[in-house]
Amino acid sequence: MVVGRRADVCSDRAVGFCSTPVPGNMLVSKQGVPPIDASPCYTRQSMGFVLSPRSWLRSSPPSPRSPRSPRAHGTALSAKASADAEQVGTLVRELRTDPPEELRVELRSLDSRRRLITGSLNVFAPKAHVWTVLTAFDEMIEFVPHMLSSRFDTESRLLEQVAWVSRRLRLQSRLVMEVEMLPEQGELLFSKRESRDFASWKGVYRIVPRSETETRLEYALDVVPMILFPIALVERKIMKEVPGVLRAFAARAEQRWNDEKRETIPGT
Repeated sequence: MVVGRRADVCSDRAVGFCSTPVPGNMLVSKQGVPPIDASPCYTRQSMGFVLSPRSWLRSSPPSPRSPRSPRAHGTALSAKASADAEQVGTLVRELRTDPPEELRVELRSLDSRRRLITGSLNVFAPKAHVWTVLTAFDEMIEFVPHMLSSRFDTESRLLEQVAWVSRRLRLQSRLVMEVEMLPEQGELLFSKRESRDFASWKGVYRIVPRSETETRLEYALDVVPMILFPIALVERKIMKEVPGVLRAFAARAEQRWNDEKRETIPGT
């Protein structure tokens, strides 16, 4: 739901991103992971925090036939969104960039096909502005690259998103998520309701105020892709998608905050 649009912005991304089979020579083993390009995807300077799920990670992923509601795992996810630096799983890939943004993304292996992705970055805008952007579901096609549609039903709390997997191959991904919004805590919880690409998909966005005009946006996702998708390709796509999504949310919130400040200055 992971945040206009530039051709060099991390390709193929959206909250509902997925992987698709590719020739064997494109797959990458854990031992042969290429270096991550830390170049900025936006005009903002490219730029940590580690979510530390415990009981959440020890529990098995929910069955795709009986999805758990966001509240069922939301409390656990929320509790793990702390600054506890406990390491979980096996670190597969990571990306860290310098201030002022201080982007940090980590990908961990929890078992053969289950992955934990955590990410965070600084946002130079108040909490309210970041929250507005995170929950502007119907506007996400305007600023989230590769997002084709995003529709939220307030009554059922279901969010349906369709995004490009590959423009060249004309492949798309559709994901329906149940969403729970906790504005006072600054948390947005989501879990899979429908997907042909993922057996499990649950996570949280969390906004942590640092000052009246600066926040840290944190993200955690526990995902199990369907058996058809090569796990190495899924890992590469995740590491390509998450930084761009976080940066897009940050850029949108900062733009709104700057526009608001200009409107309050006489003569501008």
